[in-house]
Amino acid sequence: MRKISLLLATFSLATWLPLSGYTATTWQIDPATSKLTWAVPFNKQPVTGQFEKWTGKIAFDPADLATSSIVISVDLASVNSADTNRDGTLK
Repeated sequence: MRKISLLLATFSLATWLPLSGYTATTWQIDPATSKLTWAVPFNKQPVTGQFEKWTGKIAFDPADLATSSIVISVDLASVNSADTNRDGTLK
């Protein structure tokens, strides 16, 4: 079985993290200005790509971290590794 690396993501939030006040805050991640990328080794070379269709939400409460969460929904058929043969196999 192959080991798959953890997905890495860069997110732009529609709202900035508040600097004061410790109340629960929720943000929708803006996929138009963010990327959900991945990288895996194949024949000792990195293979990278991204998902074109996805949504995400972050709920953060610094006073109660146990209730904080990140939820990402990914359309796996939107995988893009810049190689049509590989993308066809992945889909």
